[in-house]
Amino acid sequence: MVQAPGNFKEFFDAYVLEEWAVSAAGSSRNLGYEHTLPALSPEHWQMVLTSVTARMQMRGTLPSPGWKTALAQHVGRPAN
Repeated sequence: MVQAPGNFKEFFDAYVLEEWAVSAAGSSRNLGYEHTLPALSPEHWQMVLTSVTARMQMRGTLPSPGWKTALAQHVGRPAN
């Protein structure tokens, strides 16, 4: 669950990160990966990121700089 932040930007950033995390988990499941996001191999993680990127583009969203690192940290993966 997302904690209530002190300002709108913090709220928005936390909301977007959580939305990306849910999208990543769904993508992982749809791709047939049985591991949790932190346990995925680097190759499978890249496939999940590609799927999340496609979902963003279908919604008309442009990924912000650093979003892959932020998402990795949010779901418990090492940020490369």
